[in-house]
Amino acid sequence: MGLSAMTLEQRIAIHARALVLDERDPPGDPEHKSESAFRAFAEGFPSLLLQCGLLQTAAFLDAGRQREHERMRDHVRKHFQDLGLLPDAETLAGKVGNLDAAGYRKWMELAVRIAVWEKRLAQAVLRRGARPS
Repeated sequence: MGLSAMTLEQRIAIHARALVLDERDPPGDPEHKSESAFRAFAEGFPSLLLQCGLLQTAAFLDAGRQREHERMRDHVRKHFQDLGLLPDAETLAGKVGNLDAAGYRKWMELAVRIAVWEKRLAQAVLRRGARPS
């Protein structure tokens, strides 16, 4: 099956899987802090997006206060680039800020699909942090 024959959902899922697998920590790291931090952020990302909207969420991710924020920003950018919607030279917040209302709704719908797949894959392949005893 060629890439053009895939549904949008399939393209997002395949891309999310590849991106999330890259977040795995090396096997010798017993605490897997980076991996578990990304998983925790990915689990709450769809809610953040729905509560704040795409523009505010993109600006938050661009601020990159924590590594997992930067990584999620990179993931979302790569998804939109893979779909041919975001040029390499343009930021997500810059692009979204220039959309009309109809365009914003379409991008928001895509962003929610991306966020849900990132969450699903993070829960499936990334480990949780060590729980205090």
